[in-house]
Amino acid sequence: MKDRWRSRRIGIDIDSHNRLNLLKTYFNARYFFPGARIEVKATAQGFHFRIFQQHTIKQNLKVRMALGDDPMRIFADEQRMYIGLEEWVDTLFSVKAKGGKINRERDCNVLSLPFCSRLPCRKN
Repeated sequence: MKDRWRSRRIGIDIDSHNRLNLLKTYFNARYFFPGARIEVKATAQGFHFRIFQQHTIKQNLKVRMALGDDPMRIFADEQRMYIGLEEWVDTLFSVKAKGGKINRERDCNVLSLPFCSRLPCRKN
């Protein structure tokens, strides 16, 4: 396989606005890749993560599965690998037009977002 620019980054699509899933994915990515640059972008449906780390295409799929990427996206990428469309594996769009609306990614600082638990507080 020739050198692709996507072999230098791993893209993860979290289709949820759940802050706990966001933090879980972020801290697990930091644990797996302590020296890598990690970008987080908010989208209309959830969040996109881009982890800048050299890897193979099989490592890409394993990391994405471990970090909770969209299962249908992983399945589609496995099918693309099977038919030889490796250049299309791990595609994240920064702009989407859906239903006449244009949605763009927005910068997201994970550690500055407010987080509150819905669990009741403990009484002492």
